[in-house]
Amino acid sequence: FEIEVVVVPNDHFRLIKVKIFVRDVNDNAPMFPSPVINISIPENTLSNSRFPIPSATDPDTGSNGVQHYQLLNGQGILGLDMVETPEGEKWPQLIVQQSLDREQKDTYVMKIKVQDGGSPQKSS
Repeated sequence: FEIEVVVVPNDHFRLIKVKIFVRDVNDNAPMFPSPVINISIPENTLSNSRFPIPSATDPDTGSNGVQHYQLLNGQGILGLDMVETPEGEKWPQLIVQQSLDREQKDTYVMKIKVQDGGSPQKSS
C-alpha cells in the first residue's frame, strides 16, 4: 500500500513517497464453510484410512489465521490429523482408527474445533 504525499514548503516544492503498512489484527474467528459436515465412510474401510474435511477459513493472515484443528469427541473410533501444504494451507483429515460396523452403529456425531493463533485466540 503506497501513498504519495506532496509537501509544499514556502520556498520550493518537493514530492516524497510514504509507505504505510497495515498490520493485521486478530479480529475474525476461523469458520467452517458449513455448520454441519456429512461424510459417508464405508464400513469395510481399513484402519488408518483418511477422509478430507472441508478446511476452515479465516480472513486474518499469518499467525492470526487458522493454526489448529481439534476433534472433541472422536469416540476412539475416529481421529483427526492436519496436513499442511507447501503454501501454508492447513487441511484437516478424519482418520479411521478402528473397524466400523454399520449394523452396530450407523452414525457418529462429533465436533471439530478450529483455532487461530492470535492473541487472544479465536475459535469456532
